[in-house]
Amino acid sequence: MPLPEGHWDAWLRLPGSPDRRLAPGAHHLGPLTAARAADAAAGRVVARLPYATRGGRLSLRSWLRAPHAETLGLSAGPGRLTVTGRLYGAAVTAHAYGEIRAVDAPGPLCRVPVTPTPEPGHPPTEGTPFTLTLPHPDLAADGRPRTWSLWLRPAGATGPEARLARLLGPEASPPHRPPPAPRLPGPRGPLHAAPLYTPGHDLTLRLSPALPPPRRG
Repeated sequence: MPLPEGHWDAWLRLPGSPDRRLAPGAHHLGPLTAARAADAAAGRVVARLPYATRGGRLSLRSWLRAPHAETLGLSAGPGRLTVTGRLYGAAVTAHAYGEIRAVDAPGPLCRVPVTPTPEPGHPPTEGTPFTLTLPHPDLAADGRPRTWSLWLRPAGATGPEARLARLLGPEASPPHRPPPAPRLPGPRGPLHAAPLYTPGHDLTLRLSPALPPPRRG
């Protein structure tokens, strides 16, 4: 059944009996993985992930996104972070760019370049590959710690937008070891720009003061 994006609690309802909250057991994730692939081919992503609550009950995390920008790889270089991924439900045009938005405080929107990576003979239903380069120098302009969300604007300012996240594949959970945080100069000292995934699997960039290297005694 279609579910809007969010968290859902699982209950059992039988005629003549009170509703009962379901408890988690062993889950076969094969059908969930197959559903992700089918929905991605249809131009949207519908992903569902069962989990146990702190009280030992069964709940379901549901994602419903069109278009969707799937994060595939993160690599760090001198002063920059490169994100590779695939876009489902839209095409990456020559007007495409990435947009970085402040999450925890009002801040300016920062645009970063996006490079489409066409694959000859690649079916568009399997997603369009892209490469996004960040961080942008404006991220550290005021020198304050801040968290930024990452978006893809595949057709420019007048087209759709897609939140960068990791939802597809047999193991949709974000990786436990992100790449090293690039170091950015700031007016109050250098900052680290660490890529992190939220509990909802969305990719974010967190700026924090860069600690000085430990002294060797």
